[in-house]
Amino acid sequence: MQIADVWSCGVTLYVMLVGAYPFEDPEDPRDFRKTIRRIMSVQYFIPDYVHLSSECRYLLTHIFVANPTKASIILVYKCWIL
Repeated sequence: MQIADVWSCGVTLYVMLVGAYPFEDPEDPRDFRKTIRRIMSVQYFIPDYVHLSSECRYLLTHIFVANPTKASIILVYKCWIL
């Protein structure tokens, strides 16, 4: 499993749970420069109306990191893929 695969799994999981893209600005979804800045700074949030378990939140915070490590890959593999 590659780092990009982990990130993609995180985006897919976020979209399934929240119903929106994690780094897209809800106020201006067509501003791709803003989206790229939010990706680069790992700026996302989970809306208050979305109720996620603490384990799911923990998983997302370990997927969406600026400098991913092998530990995050192992975490995703153990928690979600298996």
